[in-house]
Amino acid sequence: MTEPINVVIPTRERADTLAYALETVVGQDSDRLRIWVSDNASSPATREVVESFGDPRIRYLNTGRRISMAHNYEFALSHVDEGWIVMIGDDDGLLTGRLELAVAELEASGLRAMATETCFYNWPGAAPEEDVRLAVPMDKRSEVIEGRDGIARMLRLAGHDFRMPQTYTGGIVHAEVVKRIRSIKGTFYQSQIPDVYSGYAICSTIDRYLFTRKPFAIAGRSGHSIGAQLFSMKKTAFLEEGLIPFHEDFPLPEVGTLTFSMPAMIYECYTQACYLHGGNPPISKQRMLDMIVGCAPHGREQTLAWGRLFAERHGLDYEAALRRAGPIWRDLRRIEIRRQVLSLWNGARVFAGDDAPLGNVAEAARTADALLRNPPRRITQFAKGAARRLKRKLRG
Repeated sequence: MTEPINVVIPTRERADTLAYALETVVGQDSDRLRIWVSDNASSPATREVVESFGDPRIRYLNTGRRISMAHNYEFALSHVDEGWIVMIGDDDGLLTGRLELAVAELEASGLRAMATETCFYNWPGAAPEEDVRLAVPMDKRSEVIEGRDGIARMLRLAGHDFRMPQTYTGGIVHAEVVKRIRSIKGTFYQSQIPDVYSGYAICSTIDRYLFTRKPFAIAGRSGHSIGAQLFSMKKTAFLEEGLIPFHEDFPLPEVGTLTFSMPAMIYECYTQACYLHGGNPPISKQRMLDMIVGCAPHGREQTLAWGRLFAERHGLDYEAALRRAGPIWRDLRRIEIRRQVLSLWNGARVFAGDDAPLGNVAEAARTADALLRNPPRRITQFAKGAARRLKRKLRG
């Protein structure tokens, strides 16, 4: 029996980007597609956008009152009883016809979860200093990864290369896995950082998953993106709406969020998921502190101050962590540079002004699909991308 493919889109007051995200989803030619839009008590414009498509595959949900992001994710997933689950952000999108191909590959593997590379699209106006651009991975390799190895890699690299299946853009998981996790504590999400947490939860519950470098989705960054706001230290309204509490091992910083530090976010989610994976593979609190301090960007005093609080709470050697910060930063920087070089070599880049439509995520998705159908010469793309990076670096 062919199982349904559920595309879930949580949203809140983003009718402008949601319209284009939905355009990429309803454009999928699949008779087993179900589309769930979970509206977090937005103004009427959101519902109007959804209804404007007139597509019977769309189910419109409304939370009825304003809730946190993680709780909206939970609300949305609670309505999906069967089949495959794909969740995307309301400024993200799907590539035409490629979701069905990804699910077919996953079904053929006999596995219950999948992580993929994604295209990346920087919306106009997302960041004044950033170019409007599209990055498309062109590699086609796939591999099977042990769940515990996915967790270990995430901890070791502190999120510098996310390859765990997740309930967010680029991930596919079967509804049975989600329901099995939810049955333990009554809810699927146990952290206010739902995408990262879901990766740990899924990897803790399955033996193996499929990882492929073939994209079916496009991750967008718009002016609405919560991640960009949090890492810029802006205390958004999202932080004041009944969040799932941080794990007690993590002292609450003054700004109210851990996400100004990627390692702190990674390790908080890992700790919240310990009831599923039993702390295996293990990571010590001292190693967490070393990575948090070692990855603190220059001038980010808040991270270092919070690291001292973390050290005091657990009786850790903060000064030793400071001494190890330099080598950790250099090691991760080398890993990041290598990742960027490989990304340039194995991918294509398009920028605004390159005679390709990039006005919104739907146009970007069509451009990405065209590139995947007719791949450009690798050496030309590499030289072009490298030249742009050098120019941006010199300009900055």
